Amino acid sequence: MDVQYRVLFTALKTGVPVAELPCSDLKFSVTITAPGSASFTTPLHGWDPAIDLQELLMPLRAGVYVLRNGFPVWGGILTTWTADLSAETLSLDCQGLWEYVKGLVLQETKDYQQVDQASILAGLLGDVQSFYGMAPDRVSGSTVIHGAQILNSQHRIPATGRLRDRTYNGYETKDLDNIVSELSAVIDGFDFRVDFEWCQHNDPSRPAVFGEWFVKNHVQLIYPNTGWVSDIVLRHGDNCEVGQVRGDGTGMATRGIATGDGEGDDMLIARSTNSVMEKTFPPFAHAESYSDVSDLNTLQDKANLITSMGVTPVVLPEVTLHPDSFPSFDQIQVGRVVVVEAASGALALSDAFKVVQIDVELTEPGQEVIKLSMSPSSLPLSILPPSLAAEFRRTHRRLLALERSRRSTISG
Repeated sequence: MDVQYRVLFTALKTGVPVAELPCSDLKFSVTITAPGSASFTTPLHGWDPAIDLQELLMPLRAGVYVLRNGFPVWGGILTTWTADLSAETLSLDCQGLWEYVKGLVLQETKDYQQVDQASILAGLLGDVQSFYGMAPDRVSGSTVIHGAQILNSQHRIPATGRLRDRTYNGYETKDLDNIVSELSAVIDGFDFRVDFEWCQHNDPSRPAVFGEWFVKNHVQLIYPNTGWVSDIVLRHGDNCEVGQVRGDGTGMATRGIATGDGEGDDMLIARSTNSVMEKTFPPFAHAESYSDVSDLNTLQDKANLITSMGVTPVVLPEVTLHPDSFPSFDQIQVGRVVVVEAASGALALSDAFKVVQIDVELTEPGQEVIKLSMSPSSLPLSILPPSLAAEFRRTHRRLLALERSRRSTISG
């Protein structure tokens, strides 16, 4: 089925569209807990005379949205552009909206004691943007009045039940990138992505945009960070192509060391040891530095995560979806857990993976190539839906039987 892609330029502060650009060579990536990127090419000639090119192509002020069949599926900021005078084209490179927000610096002290990690995230995102003059949404009666925050954190960050103690001192001038990374990258932490929807400005105190349609950007929390379970099974040769499967044991570790704030004998250090693993593996230590972390409990979480993630090698498949098959772009999202099946020769893969990046390339009008990057989900079968767990076990047994039969044939 053909799909229609369009590229809209907006005023970043309001989200209101100001121009639509013809585009070719469109590529974009949707990435979990990261900005993602987009790039495309547009002609230098044939623009609407009403468009002020110099005004439109102002990096960091222009918002850029990719629409798929009319719905926004990617949003970001223009970062660089290159005009090729011989080819008479303009190439534009963009980064996702998190690229802007993650650079905002916390300048007020925030203290959270036994507060849900989701509330900490929502509070930090909202408070920091408010500090820089971007008003949050507010409720008037039964109506939500849309505010001016570039990333909305008020509606799609539900509680996780995981309480944390965190203190962020304003004088440390940490940016949101470092703060959110420290908060999320721990055992039983979280991921997030940015989702989009069309809305209509309804704040009478903003008469310049009142009544205008705009794209609203929501931070969607993904918890647990092992991913959201789905019933999607990707089978090599059926609804996808598995180009390569790579095993990587460089991150394996029986001992984790996390160093934090301080120098010399005053440096904070947390250690974690997997004594069960060391019964069969020689000791292997992996150290990470977190110089901005001044809380020992946070640092211990980091050390525990090293040994937790270092139990097994990482097995990563490269997957390209088949066009006109299930799932399509509409059915798959970063943060979802899918089962990937592939068998060839000595390889028999049937495992659960979390989708961490979706790369889309428009090869010709109406035709898209969708590639998925994944990470191990670390999900035990006991928490998969019964139908998916049963399917997983059946497929695994079938693949093992095929492999045993293949080896029997070779040896015979």
